[in-house]
Amino acid sequence: MSEPGDGWIILIIVSWIASIFFAMSLAGYKGYNQATAFLIGLFFGLVGLLYFVGLPDHKSQRYLRHLAEQSGYGEKVEIVEIPEESPNKECAACGQSIPYEAKFCSKCGKPTELRSTYQVYPAE
Repeated sequence: MSEPGDGWIILIIVSWIASIFFAMSLAGYKGYNQATAFLIGLFFGLVGLLYFVGLPDHKSQRYLRHLAEQSGYGEKVEIVEIPEESPNKECAACGQSIPYEAKFCSKCGKPTELRSTYQVYPAE
């Protein structure tokens, strides 16, 4: 016979297991070891999942490094993440301040340029 509090225990267990598998999936997508993600998810649950949400994407960094090496920067390049100055950007056509995520200017309707969050420098 089930008691009134058993529903919460089942919900917590299901959430914990879901956190493990979402952490593994996210780690694989970002280029991290999925076995490590499994262990972190197993021991830390939702906190472990949030940890992998906050990690940078290794796949895009490796791709940028590959592009830089193919462009003649040599074998050693340094990839630096550019901090966002503000949540807004300026439209190149009319100068209107628009949200960073906007794909079109709200004033003139022209497409906006995307800012890169990484910068590639030759390593010294």
